[in-house]
Amino acid sequence: MAGQVRPTIEMLRTLMPFLASTAASFSGYQITRITRLSRGSVYTILHRLHIAGWLDAHREVTNPQHFGLPKRTLYCITQRGETEAKAVLNLLKPST
Repeated sequence: MAGQVRPTIEMLRTLMPFLASTAASFSGYQITRITRLSRGSVYTILHRLHIAGWLDAHREVTNPQHFGLPKRTLYCITQRGETEAKAVLNLLKPST
C-alpha cells in the first residue's frame, strides 16, 4: 500500500504536529486548526500520506454520537512516515 510522496510545504506543515508528538493521534479538523491550512488541502494531504504508508488511520473509539457528532478518523504517524519526513526535513537544512 506504499506509494511515492511529493514533498510540499503544505505536506511538511501537515506532518509537523505528528513529528512533535509521534505517539499522538490527530483528526483532520485538529490538523487544520494547528496548521491553519484549508480543510481541502489537509484532508487531501492526509489521504495521500495514509495511502503512502506514512500515516495510519483509524476510527474514533469513543462514541461522539452522544453529542450528535459523527465518529472521526484519527491519524498517527508510522515509523516509515517519521523516517521519511525527517529525511525530507534534513534535505532542507542549510549545509554549514
